[in-house]
Amino acid sequence: MDAGILKDKDGVLWVREGRRLKKGDLVAVGEKEDGSDFTDADEQSVLVLAELASLAIDHASRTKELSRRQAHSAERVRPS
Repeated sequence: MDAGILKDKDGVLWVREGRRLKKGDLVAVGEKEDGSDFTDADEQSVLVLAELASLAIDHASRTKELSRRQAHSAERVRPS
């Protein structure tokens, strides 16, 4: 799962799956503040952070689905 970093209208940074990015979203691009080139270590750090962000998104999605299923199951077994 790919993810991108975007800034919302209030200036808050978010990580979004690539499929959830929309035309016009402000996304992070590869420029360093001081104008220097990215090093291999910089690239590796970004890749690790992106992978961790995508795992967190996937985990949150699965947790939400599991919670929904548990609530539904609990409703089905409650005595009337």
